[in-house]
Amino acid sequence: ARRQMIALGANPDIISRYQSLSLMDLKVTSAVADPNSQGQCNSTLAWFWSMDIPGDTEVDNWMSEFYQVHWLRAKAMKERCMEEVELLVSECEWTGNFFTRRSTQFRHKGRSASEEGLGGAAAYFERQATLYSRLVEDAVECLHHMKLSAM
Repeated sequence: ARRQMIALGANPDIISRYQSLSLMDLKVTSAVADPNSQGQCNSTLAWFWSMDIPGDTEVDNWMSEFYQVHWLRAKAMKERCMEEVELLVSECEWTGNFFTRRSTQFRHKGRSASEEGLGGAAAYFERQATLYSRLVEDAVECLHHMKLSAM
């Protein structure tokens, strides 16, 4: 039908509105028949379901409900993604805070061991403090990348 529209010299706006059909567009989904079935939360509708056809929701109550369900699922998916980003950022901050605390603890233990003349223990504690300091740097870098990706 699209080829015939082009052959008849249809307006480019109309041609761009009606895309070519692919096999993925014609795949049957059970989202309407069984909306609670597994794997439906990430399913998307074919392009022709989102076309704005005047009066389709006024004439058919089923279509109105179909659009509402699709919109609510898309909204829920967006909110889940936003919540996941927020949790990941918080977890990265918490991890960095933990590493900072451990680094400070090992530095304090290293100073105490050094004052007591325990060179081996002081070296061990300093090495651990340095290790945790590097982990802090990695956590800060990870957090920076996540915040950039979230924008």
